Amino acid sequence: MDEFHKVMSWEEYLVYPRKLGWKYEYFGRALHLSPSWTAVAELFLSLDNLQALGERVAKVQEDNVAIRPAEQSDIPSLVSLFCECFSRSIDYAGCDSADLLRYAHRSLDHFFAPEPPAFLCVLRVAVEEEHIVGCCMIDRGKLGPTLQPIFVAPDHQRRGIATRLLFDTIQTLAAQSENRLRSNCNLGNEASIAWHLQCGFVEIPSRWTAGHRANIYLQEAERQELLGLPTAIATRKLADFWAEQRAQLEVD
Repeated sequence: MDEFHKVMSWEEYLVYPRKLGWKYEYFGRALHLSPSWTAVAELFLSLDNLQALGERVAKVQEDNVAIRPAEQSDIPSLVSLFCECFSRSIDYAGCDSADLLRYAHRSLDHFFAPEPPAFLCVLRVAVEEEHIVGCCMIDRGKLGPTLQPIFVAPDHQRRGIATRLLFDTIQTLAAQSENRLRSNCNLGNEASIAWHLQCGFVEIPSRWTAGHRANIYLQEAERQELLGLPTAIATRKLADFWAEQRAQLEVD
């Protein structure tokens, strides 16, 4: 078994740590982990209020990374970078290398089709010494422009490259009179959620994500109570809070 399927007893399963973003199942005398579809948060960024993003861009030190439109000749490098960035991501947990390669091509290839669909919007890359180190893709879906996705080489992260990529694409959207950018992010990807919020994105309330939070925090509270951990009280309060949010959203 791999890291997503672990042989253990029922007693071990009950005290296994719970984290947002995952679905926990027990059968065949084993724990089975998979990304939870109810844990995908929807967020939006108002292009009429970019103060938070502007402040972040202003703090980024200038370096030798340039932002430019992607070209068809970039596809091999982008596919390789996509696989490198998402091989350990919760979004593609359990995918083998062949599956991940297919996802990469599915995300990228249509931008360079002979007659690209009208809903396509923007594709930008970050380049350092002729090597692509980041990419930002925006599709124009039924609900408007959507970030899908943005990624930066692991050894180039925390240098403001993703923020610069986002800011550059927003200039293009503004020129097209767009006023909102949407994005989706798994709650288990804590770094990505934090980055979105720091850039000014706001989460759209959802009974599904509220319910996921309520269920995971409840399971974690019960686990902590079994172990006699002092954090159980605070965790159960979180579970109660999100259960109330879910109930309210179901009424609304």
